[in-house]
Amino acid sequence: MSTTDGRGAVYDRGYRPYVGPRGGRGAATQALYRASMRRALGLRRSWRQKFAPFVLLAIVTVPAIVNVGIGYVTRDSLVDRIEIVSYREYVGVSSALLLFVAIVAPDVVCPDRRQRVLPLMFARPLTGADYVVAKVGAIATILLAFSLLPQVVLFVGNMLVSDSALDYLTGHLDVLWKVPVSAFLLAIYYAVIGVAVASLTDRRIVAGACMIGIFLVTSIASGSSSATTSVATARPPR
Repeated sequence: MSTTDGRGAVYDRGYRPYVGPRGGRGAATQALYRASMRRALGLRRSWRQKFAPFVLLAIVTVPAIVNVGIGYVTRDSLVDRIEIVSYREYVGVSSALLLFVAIVAPDVVCPDRRQRVLPLMFARPLTGADYVVAKVGAIATILLAFSLLPQVVLFVGNMLVSDSALDYLTGHLDVLWKVPVSAFLLAIYYAVIGVAVASLTDRRIVAGACMIGIFLVTSIASGSSSATTSVATARPPR
């Protein structure tokens, strides 16, 4: 219903107060966690936002599929089946995960600073710790899924192309707990670093570049230190 007097209109929309369930900090944290996951995966967004996550998922899965395919083709012709990648080498698929974190973490964190929505979030029953837990949890969950999916394809495929699926399963029981634990720790590590770096700026490209730089510098330094230690250990005493 509306009334006009020549100067304006008043509309009666029949607004009613909210009568649904009201949650506390836990509900707010869960809502932020789900929203962050949707944003990271590009759900309910344009196809451009979905492109990078799912292309990276395909990239990390292809080596497992190729490995299983080679094992299937050579299962009757070779005594020792050819493996292009092992579980140990496959854990994390670090390069793809690093690129994913560099793309996703800034997109999940930086807009909150740039659009100045943090005061609005913290006006609810949500603390800074809850915010960090939700953001880290969302990124770590996706990273864990991206890490485990290729491993599942690799394990199930190797089991099916082996001479005995049961023997392969019983002979690789340690993989069933070592791989998930390693992938979980790596996902938490990447997610924590990603959120920490992205929280320092409101520009996504700057956060992504800094993240890649940090991981590359640390990996190069670690490799150099390891090589130096190996050479010093192998050098015969005088």
